[in-house]
Amino acid sequence: MANEIKVYTGVKIAGVETTSDGRMKVDIGGANINATLGDIKSAIKAHTFHNSETKIAEGNLFTVESYKSMTIEIYGTATSATVNFKAVSASGVSRPISGIRISDLSLGTSGSINEIWQIDITGLESIAVEIVSLSGGSLTAKGKAVA
Repeated sequence: MANEIKVYTGVKIAGVETTSDGRMKVDIGGANINATLGDIKSAIKAHTFHNSETKIAEGNLFTVESYKSMTIEIYGTATSATVNFKAVSASGVSRPISGIRISDLSLGTSGSINEIWQIDITGLESIAVEIVSLSGGSLTAKGKAVA
C-alpha cells in the first residue's frame, strides 16, 4: 500500500520547501518533483423545495447522493406557515427528521416562515420539506447541500 500525503491549503509542513511560484518541492532519492496544489473545496448543490408556493404541498424531493448536510431557508410573504422535514432511507418509508434551527440551536422536525435550519442527511436516500399549513401569502424553501 502506497503512502498517502494529504495537503490542505494554508497548512504549513515543517521542512517542506516551495518554489518561487508556490509549488511544493519533494525530494525522492535525488529526483525532484514539483506539484501544484489547488484549493480544496467541498461540493455544494443548491435545491428548491418550494418556490413561492401558496398552498399545502409536498414539494420537490432532494436526492441525497453523497451529500452530508443541508442548510434550508424558509421565507416568503406568508403571515404564518408550518413545514415538516421528512427523510426517506433505504426502505423507502418517509419519516420525520430532526434539524437544528440556527437562530437558537433548538431541535425540531418542523419549521416556520423566516427560519434557517441545518439537517444531517448522511446516508439517506432523499429528503423533503412539506408545507402542512400556509396562510396570508407565499412560501419559498430552498436548501444547499454540502458533501
